[in-house]
Amino acid sequence: TGGREVMLVLPADHAVEFARLEMVLQERRVDLVREGRLRRIFRDCDRGAIPPFGNLYGLEVLATPRLLRNATLTFNAGSHEMAIRLSAGDYEDLVRPRTEEFSSHI
Repeated sequence: TGGREVMLVLPADHAVEFARLEMVLQERRVDLVREGRLRRIFRDCDRGAIPPFGNLYGLEVLATPRLLRNATLTFNAGSHEMAIRLSAGDYEDLVRPRTEEFSSHI
């Protein structure tokens, strides 16, 4: 988005609404990052197993309110063999995501 990269964290059964995301980020155009760039940012993670800790990689993190209403969150821990489960409150304390509505249920 305008030269900055943002990690989006949303439930698996949601899809990003790009028009809404552009309004939230106040950007005219928002694009997905290409696979090669993901590999460079998340060198220590398996492909397709990136955990939602963008803050550890210098990224701003946006999370949907719907996701954070869950009691617990479960996600890949950088590999396809390990997962992390923690409370939504602990996730918020660790990551401090910006909470915005940018997705809808599919």
